[in-house]
Amino acid sequence: MGQSGEARLIRRVKAKADDDWVVVKWEHVGDPVEVVVVKSESRTAGDLRELFVDRPDQRAIYFDTGTQCQDQDVVSDVKYYYTLFAQDADGRWHRQGDDKVHIPRSFSRERVEFHEPGSMLAKLDKMRVGAFPTAGGGM
Repeated sequence: MGQSGEARLIRRVKAKADDDWVVVKWEHVGDPVEVVVVKSESRTAGDLRELFVDRPDQRAIYFDTGTQCQDQDVVSDVKYYYTLFAQDADGRWHRQGDDKVHIPRSFSRERVEFHEPGSMLAKLDKMRVGAFPTAGGGM
């Protein structure tokens, strides 16, 4: 799975706490591309390999070609970090940007148990076993 930070495929990454969730938005620079949104309570992601380690502190919450996602698995008084990666036409993944949001203490919604949709799990499984082209043998 190739990965670098050079290609700019999306821009204007922004995370914002709404009444019931966090909305993460971005814009495509050109044609729509596959985007992975990675979430953590501790830090931004350096690369996609962090999803595939034992006990990862990063989790994919979105894997598609749209321009926004909603994260309902949030609780009050916690800071969340969102990192976005996009796939170029050659199958290489590029870190595109990140943002963080602190959920206010007054936020009263209880945590929702989040399960990745089957389609996203299938894509992540393909990514994990190397179904995407590699460049230079690394991510």
